Order: sequence, then C-alpha cells, then structure tokens
Amino acid sequence: MPMPLFLTRPLESPHQSLLYFFIAYKSLILLIALWSPGPGYDTSASLLTLPGEDGSSLTAFFELLAEKLTSWDAIYFTTVARRGYLYEQEWAFAWGWTHLISFFSSDLGQTSLAYLPLESLVGATIAHASHGLSVFALYHLACAIFPGPSGPQLAFIAGCLHILSPAGIFLSAPCGESTAAFLTFVGVLFFVWGVPVGAVSSGKQDGFVVLAGVTLGLATTVRSNALLNGIVFAEEAVLVAWSVRKGLSVQKIRRLAAVGVGGCCIAVGFLIPQYIAYQEYCSSASPRPWCAGLTPSIYTFVQEHYWDVGFLRYWKVSNIPLFLLAAPALVILLSSGLRTVDLTARETTRPSHKVDHYKVTPAEHALSQRTIRLLRSLAYPQLVLAVLAITNYHVQIITRLASASPG
Repeated sequence: MPMPLFLTRPLESPHQSLLYFFIAYKSLILLIALWSPGPGYDTSASLLTLPGEDGSSLTAFFELLAEKLTSWDAIYFTTVARRGYLYEQEWAFAWGWTHLISFFSSDLGQTSLAYLPLESLVGATIAHASHGLSVFALYHLACAIFPGPSGPQLAFIAGCLHILSPAGIFLSAPCGESTAAFLTFVGVLFFVWGVPVGAVSSGKQDGFVVLAGVTLGLATTVRSNALLNGIVFAEEAVLVAWSVRKGLSVQKIRRLAAVGVGGCCIAVGFLIPQYIAYQEYCSSASPRPWCAGLTPSIYTFVQEHYWDVGFLRYWKVSNIPLFLLAAPALVILLSSGLRTVDLTARETTRPSHKVDHYKVTPAEHALSQRTIRLLRSLAYPQLVLAVLAITNYHVQIITRLASASPG
C-alpha cells in the first residue's frame, strides 16, 4: 500500500502534513500527562473539581485531564477566570487571557456541565486550538518573509519546529503562551503584508500596519512580553521619519500615522489592565504604595513585590540549574538574533554596484532588501527578550516566552 502523500512528500500538502504532525505530537503530550504517575508535587488542581451527581467514566476522564494540565500559573489563570481578581498579586496574571477563559466558560457554567472544572478544560481547549492555528500562521508568515523558491521549505520547517516548541505541555495547559503566539504571528504577518517592496506604501499596506498593531495589542493583554513587538513599530517610525529628509509627501504622512496608531494599540493592550487596577486600588481612601509612583503600574509592582522579579535578583547559586534549563532557548535566541543583525548590517552596507555580480535583477534586489529589513526588525525584540530573561525574569520562563518569538 502506498504511503500517504503527507508522509512521503510533505511539501506538496504542507497544511495537511503540519496538521497531522500537530495532532500526533499533541496526542503524545496528552498521553504522557495522563499516564504520569501520582498527582505530582503541585496538588492544587485537585481543588478545582466540584461535587456532582454524574460519576461516569467520561466525567472522570475530564476531571483527570484538568488535574494533570492545571498547575502553578494555570491555577491562578483558571481561578481568576472563575471569580475575578481578588488579591493584588493575581494581577501578575494576564488580564486578557483570564477574561478569554471566563467568556467561554461562564455560559457553560449555567448548563449541566457546571460541576466540571470548566475553566481548566476551556483554557486547555483554547490553548490547543491556538497552538494549532499559530503553526499555520507561522508557516504563512515565513512564506511572506521569504517569497523565493526556498520559502515554503523554510516555512514548513519553522512550522514543525513550533510544534516541537520547548514550551512543551505549557502549550497544552490553560496558560496563555499559545494564544499569545498565535496573535503575535498573525500580527507580525499583517505587518509584513504592510511593508512595501519599494519606498512608497499603499493605503492598503498602511491599513495592514494598523491591523497589526491591533492584533499585537491583543497579544499584549494575553502575555505582557508581547509589548516588545512595539520595537518593530518604533523602528518603522524612525525609518519613515528619516525618509522625510528627502521630501514630505501625503504617503509618508499617512504611513507615519498608521505606524503611530498601530504602536499605540500595542501600548493600549498593556495599559488597559493597569488602568482598571488603578481605578480599583488607587481611588480609595488608603491607596496602595504603587499608586504614588511616577508611572503607577500594578503589574510591575506585584512582579517585584510578590514574585521577586527584578534586575539580577535571580542570580543566585541555587538557581544555577534553572539557568542551565533555560540555556538552550537563550543560546538559540541570542545566536540567531545576533547573526541576523550582523548579516543584515553587512547586506545593507554592500555597495549597490555589487548587484550585477550576484546576478539578481533590480526587482529581486528590492525584494531581498525587504526580507533583510524584516528579519532585522524581528531580531530586535527577540534579543531584548533574551537579555531581559537573563537579567530580570525568572530565567526558566524563557522556554515558554520563546514560543511567541517569530524571529
């Protein structure tokens, strides 16, 4: 019997091949989780199951699945999704993600399924769907950045690697990484569609830039590190402003406005939860200490005060194993980012008369310059993320955060 096409020639049906690979890998992850012995060292998920009359094996399966996938951060996400933010330290956990879970689980809570740990199951379902969609978004993003004949192959490899992300089971658990990755990849794809091959952008391309900002703003409500995508918009704004020295035009003004609006949308994605918390904690007769800050942010306060996040605070001998755990992801992020910046710098400074030597047409050269520009733009947030992970974050979290880095 002949082998299926998606196994023998996956590039001829990339979407089908990626889908089957995704299903196979996710099934393996779930089987490992379900068959893991014992409750583990974090038994908090056992408190999520509510008493119910249904004692069927299907109910027991869903309860076991929720218990296996819900621990640590996921406990906070699902608890906040169920009853809202109650304690100050809970504001470290993404406002957008908890509200997304709550939106879908609240209606189910009025049905006969109310006794199930709905927040955990809904969060895990969204995580699986987002991870799957992010694979296809990344595939099309890579094709858009590399429009040449090698693009589909690179895109397929990128999609496969994203399925095998070091984030592992976190992309199956009710955590926000997979949704942040999906929104980030889609947002960056919109941005890529908005970057012209030549010097002048069209109104449609500027519209894509605004749409990119909106999407990346949504990603920021799910994972705050998505705020770093604003660096891409900042660089674009600088490039457009610099081009004004050659003359001002309606197209340049429109482009600058689009980039500005898109960048503001990303910032708003971070500021909205801060504003909501400010209204709750800083409007009373006894406001919290962070309310008097120059830039009052509950997120930065609780990260430092409750979770001990700060510059070099994680640099302790006891944390060396965690730095070793994070090392592979950090090496990949730093080496690929620095290499990209170095290569793009060399290509940018290559004399224009060298174009004929490399046997490319002016159109191909312009397309190549666009690819170089995009790669450089995506490398900057990646490098900043890696440096912050080393100096400020609980370093092991980079294995999760890296899953949303398209660079």
